[in-house]
Amino acid sequence: MFKGFQIIRFKSKINSPPFFELMSNKGEEAVLPLIGELFIKTGEIRCIGYFDGHERFPCPLSSFGKYQCDYCKKRDISKIYTRFDFEGFEEYLEKRERVKFSIYLTTFGSVVKAGLTEERRFEERIYEQGGGYYAKIAVLKGKKAYDFEYLLHNEFGIRGLIRRNEKANFIKEDDRIGLEKMKEIIEMLQEKFSGIVLDRIEIKKHTYYVPPEFVVSSEKNLRGRVVSNRGQVIFVEEDGVIKALSSSNFLGAIVEEVDG
Repeated sequence: MFKGFQIIRFKSKINSPPFFELMSNKGEEAVLPLIGELFIKTGEIRCIGYFDGHERFPCPLSSFGKYQCDYCKKRDISKIYTRFDFEGFEEYLEKRERVKFSIYLTTFGSVVKAGLTEERRFEERIYEQGGGYYAKIAVLKGKKAYDFEYLLHNEFGIRGLIRRNEKANFIKEDDRIGLEKMKEIIEMLQEKFSGIVLDRIEIKKHTYYVPPEFVVSSEKNLRGRVVSNRGQVIFVEEDGVIKALSSSNFLGAIVEEVDG
């Protein structure tokens, strides 16, 4: 049914099963839920092209081997959200400067990450990433939020980027180790940035089913029973062995066969 479609995105939402978003070479969109017994065979990885805020365009270079080539990445509107980079999107700057952002800390096993997201998406964004313990530490508007996030990463050494294929290894560890580190970071930031960092910070925790034993796999095909997921890590059981697959294994891949 989905043969020839390209996997362009992975989604993980609270209280619903994860799924892949697909697109055909004719621009048709489809959703492939990751539920129950499933077999997804994929082929080569091609650039997904870019979205300019109004329309999705195929890669004009027909680039392959990478989820998104540099040419398309530069023209994709996602950069205004990830990097506050408005080159080619100047008309969006004024509106984004008025947006309130939550700056947060979250754990992946023993690792603490600092990030930001629109305030309205705070809980959802942590869940999408697979964060364990988490806390909103500040609320700022526009570029001020991005500048403060940059400061946390570069002046205080708090992780900003945790790649999808790293997360499966980190979540083997106990999040309580990361929790203790998070508490120390919060105390330090409250002292150094009084008036920016919130006085009262509530630490919460998202709960996921993570199998007690699993093998981290770089397989490009998904075969077996989908057990659960923690953010972008998908747990699949095949012949009694549970594998942890990163969604990044599949992004940009062309679907050759689906059964299930």
